[in-house]
Amino acid sequence: MDVPGALWNLDGIDAARRERAPDLTRVVVAIAYYRHSADRIVAETNNGGDMVENTIRMIEANVPYSSVHASRGRLIRAEPIAALYALIAAFA
Repeated sequence: MDVPGALWNLDGIDAARRERAPDLTRVVVAIAYYRHSADRIVAETNNGGDMVENTIRMIEANVPYSSVHASRGRLIRAEPIAALYALIAAFA
């Protein structure tokens, strides 16, 4: 179900799906670290940062991990990505 005013809609997300990620020089993912052979886990730690790292380390103690602290809200950070996504989708 699409949310009114959302930056992405479900039809657009489904249209952009790929069987596998393209070959990249570096991969960073929010989840599915092993599946994508990612280089590192990066977690936003605005609230509960120690809990995030501790939870990850309970599963894999030596995983490459970095924490980041967002200085702007999620909507403001997502707007340029949504615009790029719309541009790419228009030419697909």
